[in-house]
Amino acid sequence: MGTGYFVQYLLVILLVVTCSLSINAQSKYEQKLKKLYEKENYEKCLRQANKQIRKSKDKGSAYYYKSLVYYTEFKSAGKRVDSIRSLKKALVNFNKIKKSKQTENYSGAIKNLGDNLHNTCSQIADKLYYGNPPTTKHTQ
Repeated sequence: MGTGYFVQYLLVILLVVTCSLSINAQSKYEQKLKKLYEKENYEKCLRQANKQIRKSKDKGSAYYYKSLVYYTEFKSAGKRVDSIRSLKKALVNFNKIKKSKQTENYSGAIKNLGDNLHNTCSQIADKLYYGNPPTTKHTQ
């Protein structure tokens, strides 16, 4: 009976160690994406995010940084055709954040990005509909 408890004890310890290692790996990965984005190394940030998404579809941080990179590209592209493609990619990846299970650490940043995307799309719609920039701010 003593060996049964010993085996259970070892299994519990193994489970705890495995969980703690995966948590550390996740935060290390998120820190890497943040660092790449802050250094404006957008291409590498996208490659790292895509790599993580291939490993697991439930990586909210990867979709967050992809959306953020594409939104940044949209803002810096001016009136080029590429800017609309970047905005579309930002919206697609932002939508995938909501489907992800791992977004707790980014709830404020996700809301901010969502607000920015919403305001940008509203301004574009106003320009298309009215033919000139809007004069009032949009509220929800």
